[in-house]
Amino acid sequence: MFQFSASFSTLQKLSLSAAPFVLIALSSLGPASAAILTGTLGIAAAANNQATVTNSTITFGSGLFSVTGGTGSFSTMLPTSFGSPSFSGTIKNLDNTPQPVGIPFLLSNFLTFTSDPSTFFDLTFILPGTYNSSQCGLPAAAGQTCTPFASSPFNLQNNTATQSTASFTVRGIARNGLDVSDFTGTFSNTFDGRSLQDVLGILSRQGSVTSPYSATFTITPVPEPASVGLVGLTLVGAAGLLRRRRA
Repeated sequence: MFQFSASFSTLQKLSLSAAPFVLIALSSLGPASAAILTGTLGIAAAANNQATVTNSTITFGSGLFSVTGGTGSFSTMLPTSFGSPSFSGTIKNLDNTPQPVGIPFLLSNFLTFTSDPSTFFDLTFILPGTYNSSQCGLPAAAGQTCTPFASSPFNLQNNTATQSTASFTVRGIARNGLDVSDFTGTFSNTFDGRSLQDVLGILSRQGSVTSPYSATFTITPVPEPASVGLVGLTLVGAAGLLRRRRA
């Protein structure tokens, strides 16, 4: 808890004397670029593009995706606004060796956008799956969940005995010029006619499963370091004035 004791008159004098510091600091605060990224962004595999998944890698086909919608900064990012109705950007493949699950890393330009070359998504973290393996080998039934092993990012779930979904969650930094925002994204796909046990069986026999994918990202601005520093300088200046008033 912070404690601060001063008479009302001292506080009045301090607030008036500190005003120039506050005005200087506030006048210096401004956006580093035209728009700080914020809101939600939806993407999906472009036409004829799918993700091929193994136990340790994710390959996003030819790397093209379509923007399916968004809010905030991404409200106008529809496929037709990117100069081509077939794709809106590119996505980099994931490999478990340079991008380990549950350990911070940096994959620059994970997402890039055709219509906005100044916007990039850098991937920094892949979250481990939230389930366990206790139901992975049971006879298929609705409601079952499965994360095959401890270092797997995948959350598998049976919607019915013959339909399942797979998802994984990532985090990172969204950059627009000098502005920086945090993002969390969840990738998912649905396997029609396949239970999670079927998917795991294909992985064990063939080594990989290929299917379309989609993802939803939530982007949240972070404070600019320069802004935080200026506020700190303002407080230091105000404290110095208070000391001189007391001397």
